[in-house]
Amino acid sequence: MKLFIYLITFFLLSTPVAMANDLTHVETVVKDKIGVTIGFVRNKSMEKQTRNQNILNTLDPIFDYKRMAQLSLGKRWKKLNKTKKKEFSEVFIKKAQESFLDKLDLYPDVNVEFKKAKQIKKKIHVLTNFTNHDDNIDVLFKFYKSKKKGWVVYDFEILGVSLIQTYRSQFHGVLKDGNIDDLIKKLGSTGIISMSKPEKS
Repeated sequence: MKLFIYLITFFLLSTPVAMANDLTHVETVVKDKIGVTIGFVRNKSMEKQTRNQNILNTLDPIFDYKRMAQLSLGKRWKKLNKTKKKEFSEVFIKKAQESFLDKLDLYPDVNVEFKKAKQIKKKIHVLTNFTNHDDNIDVLFKFYKSKKKGWVVYDFEILGVSLIQTYRSQFHGVLKDGNIDDLIKKLGSTGIISMSKPEKS
């Protein structure tokens, strides 16, 4: 009985400590990765292709693109076979990366301010503020704890607009009158990913 009480007490006391450590860890990761990325963006002497590859090498480890692809399709994801999941994920990742890099081109002199990480149920959110001359943009990074990769980004919001919700709305528009092959083809050619406010579906 005493052992049981000890274990329960240990669990109740250690959980807040563990989350506090996780919050600190995620804060450090965001500051480090985004800080390095901003350094690449500001480096005007670096070739664009080299800069982009350096940025992706820096950020890719903390982004769970496969999870993003899955969430962007919602319930439709489960209906796909293994081959289609792989095919869609590959084109989704490529377009998501291209879209992100294109947006960085718009802010060559960007500065960033980091806010304190917050626990939202079992997730961790980190708010950052990007400024570039007269532009002031809030970006909220949303992390979840992956069994394989630890704390990684599964979604982020720009000015309150969720990337995943935007993707899901846009993809729904294609899938309403087409199928997954139509969506893959459209993503692979012109692409439809943007950060405009999602329409209600």
